[in-house]
Amino acid sequence: MRTIPTLRQATFAAICATIAPTAAMSEVPETLILKSVPHDVYLTVHTTATTEDDFIEEKWAGVWDQVVESGVIDEAMTTVASFGGADAAEMTQMGDHVRGLVMSVDWATLADREYLYTMRLNKDSLHIEERAEGVSINGGSPEMVTILRGSNSAENFEAIKKIVTELAGMTGGQVVLSETPKAIGGYSVLELTDGVSDRALLTLGHSGDSIAIAITGAKLFEQMATNSGTSLISTRRFKSAFDKLPTPETEMVFFDASRMTDGLEEVFEAVMKAAEPHFGEDEASQIAMVKDLVGRALGEVRTFDYVATVGHVEGRKQIKSEVTHINSSRDGIVSRLLNSTTPLDDPLQYIPSNAANFSASAGIDPNVLYQEIRKLVDEFNPGGLAQFDQIMASSPVNLEQDLLSWIAGGQISMSMSGPGSSNSAMLLRVKDEAKAQASVGKILDTVNMILESRRQGTFSRTPSSLGEGFEQVTHPQMAMMMITPVIGTSNGFYMLGTSPNALKTVMDTKAGTVDSIRTNDKLMNTMPDLKGETLSVSWKDLSNFGQETAMALSMGSMMGGMALAGQPDAPPQVGKLLGLLNKVAPIVSNINFLDSQTTLATRDGNYRMKTKVTVYKDN
Repeated sequence: MRTIPTLRQATFAAICATIAPTAAMSEVPETLILKSVPHDVYLTVHTTATTEDDFIEEKWAGVWDQVVESGVIDEAMTTVASFGGADAAEMTQMGDHVRGLVMSVDWATLADREYLYTMRLNKDSLHIEERAEGVSINGGSPEMVTILRGSNSAENFEAIKKIVTELAGMTGGQVVLSETPKAIGGYSVLELTDGVSDRALLTLGHSGDSIAIAITGAKLFEQMATNSGTSLISTRRFKSAFDKLPTPETEMVFFDASRMTDGLEEVFEAVMKAAEPHFGEDEASQIAMVKDLVGRALGEVRTFDYVATVGHVEGRKQIKSEVTHINSSRDGIVSRLLNSTTPLDDPLQYIPSNAANFSASAGIDPNVLYQEIRKLVDEFNPGGLAQFDQIMASSPVNLEQDLLSWIAGGQISMSMSGPGSSNSAMLLRVKDEAKAQASVGKILDTVNMILESRRQGTFSRTPSSLGEGFEQVTHPQMAMMMITPVIGTSNGFYMLGTSPNALKTVMDTKAGTVDSIRTNDKLMNTMPDLKGETLSVSWKDLSNFGQETAMALSMGSMMGGMALAGQPDAPPQVGKLLGLLNKVAPIVSNINFLDSQTTLATRDGNYRMKTKVTVYKDN
């Protein structure tokens, strides 16, 4: 059964999607609503209900039901509204009314068969009007259409229409809901229009088991409802985007970054063309600069061609795979930063078998980023760059020479569990171990000078039991907290451990005298194949996620309360909202059905691949 929380997560993930996966040739499902999507949209999110992921839906739906039943949402709404001076009785009445409207929709069946969300952007969305006092430019926002196929569509459509009617009535006539439905394709349609221009702001459609909701997307909806024009899924570009991915089962996303950028450029050029005659001569240079900056920014975005994502379920594993295609013809800042990345060389060889969590990332060369920033500053503010260099020349620590020159980019971090203790370590990839040691020593000496002048205690450095190249760093406050960090270099990394034992375990794992994470069956059963050039890999033990999150919420409530105690003028509503965290914490602690999550990102030529595997417990 497909529920609304999952739909929101899918849409949000699609909009934020940017990297990618592995796989064999896939077969894109050709459902009717997918076939209706025109070729010129830039975002398409499609999910289908399957029995394989029912257990996931049920788990999260259970948590959501507990939140609703606790009354915490009502309390939060009432408390927030009281900031505006509304009394409790008024807020209770309003809350009851809103709750009645919202609960009239059967959210569990709204899209329990299929879900589609799509977006398009071009200059046709603009509304430009010449006036005596100048030019009026409205619109320019994306056209958005959502189609929900569910088993209770007729009743849900009426409930949604009632909500929209209420909202329209609250605008005082600024927006108007059409009284008489009209037919578009197979849909019976109502429109919420601008009370002045009759421009459709929202379109509601119903046909069979489908509900359509279009926001500033009347033209896109009409094209989809009548199946006019070339279908997106019939294009070579769309099909080739999924060639490197598994067959989609539960979710499919296509984000065409190039087409989105083309749309943004169309809108920008149309706005500038309409507005330029109304600018003064003294504004010409500023307009030229704006055009140049926008052109550069869009050029950088064009480095990313498209992102394709698919999802499926294997037993208790929820697997999402993504592929991002990089436009190799672009030569800009983003392209140079991406090309500065050196893949990781088998990061798992450093991770011990008792690691509770770890992450490794190839990152980018920070010196490349620094030089790109210098070029921009030199172009737009040459004097500022000269002043910065002058400051660096007289500073005890030079940003470029003492820091960026030896950092290669890329890091590995981990936390290790053990009997009665917990250790962590971080490894930073370096270009020159000797220079790294000397530079860190110089930085610590500079910090000590500042601390000593303020009488705040200084860092002491003593040889470590780990041998040459390592030293123990202590500070009076660290000693009070029983923290004994160790720093040093080995195997091309600058290492920091919370204790000598932490770094010894890492080095022994590298040497092969301690079992690596590869012997951890729990991890390796979820780890995708390490094929291609590794850009990042991570693993999280989520078995105690609920309890840990609940503890953090309770701690946040307590710390917030302590902070408020020193601020007698703080609104009482703030304290009430903080108190709600304690009400949410017991509910969150019931999230005990997660096991672990593994993520792997690799590179294959102009493709960036990413796979995320979330494992759920058997119970």
